Amino acid sequence: MKILSVDGGGRGFRKAVVENETITMLEESKIITSSQGLIDFVARDMFSDVEAISFAVAGDIEHHQRVVISPNCRFLNGLDLAALTRVATDRQVLVCNDMEAAATGMSVLFPDLKHFMGITWSSGIGMRIVMDGKVIGESEAGHMQFDPAENAPICGCGRRGCADVVLGGIRLQETVRNAANLHGDKIPERYKWPSVFLDDCYNAGLPWAVEISDKLVYDMARFLANLQSVLRFPVVVWKGGVAKGILLNQNRDRDIILQMRGMLMNPAWADDLRFYHSSLAHKTKDADSLIGAAKILRQIYGM
Repeated sequence: MKILSVDGGGRGFRKAVVENETITMLEESKIITSSQGLIDFVARDMFSDVEAISFAVAGDIEHHQRVVISPNCRFLNGLDLAALTRVATDRQVLVCNDMEAAATGMSVLFPDLKHFMGITWSSGIGMRIVMDGKVIGESEAGHMQFDPAENAPICGCGRRGCADVVLGGIRLQETVRNAANLHGDKIPERYKWPSVFLDDCYNAGLPWAVEISDKLVYDMARFLANLQSVLRFPVVVWKGGVAKGILLNQNRDRDIILQMRGMLMNPAWADDLRFYHSSLAHKTKDADSLIGAAKILRQIYGM
């Protein structure tokens, strides 16, 4: 069967037809700021052979139908997204948490991994545990308090100092712009995201870029060490543009591990940890979320 998977958040949405692990990318939106805009994007050019629609959306999702709260898409707060989409498209609809979908898709892309933690490091932070191909429980690790200072940055959820805002890409873009301007390194127009400019400047050895990268590495090591002390996971499967930049473009995966060693009761808990990146397992952007959202729909509705 063909399912239309829709994945996205504050920086736009993308939709694709998913049939098992085959993805046909249809369209990527610009930033959407209203529920009607999202419904219009989903319903536009709907293929007649699409049998159902599955969303992957950041936030707390009730019964795979209603968005309770979405820090990245506040216009969805309290909205029964499934019901509205069914009315507009006459299709069966499911709404997943984006990290629930991504972790489910990661288990498809990496079938040999039986126990791992999936982490999104993109505009924000998301996390889920997978055991034997199943996502275990719900989690909003990105919204645990990471910076207790009274003047810590305000997160999209309304609280201060969440890991999501301290480590996430939205704040990183601002940090890179400010640092580049301060040091007279204008960001060329060819760079769509300042974080990509950071990767190149780090690899060129520019001190301000090295300083930003070093802080990101340290903060992520602290975030992971806190999780590792509680959960003792053997593998992290990463997704997201910031993860790709720090771990792949800047090649700093071992630096994170080395920083973790000094933060754990037993340094071996860091040494034994393995990193994977979902972008290396499938050529389509956000393939894990698109595949995972479709799989969850099939499982729940028996389709």
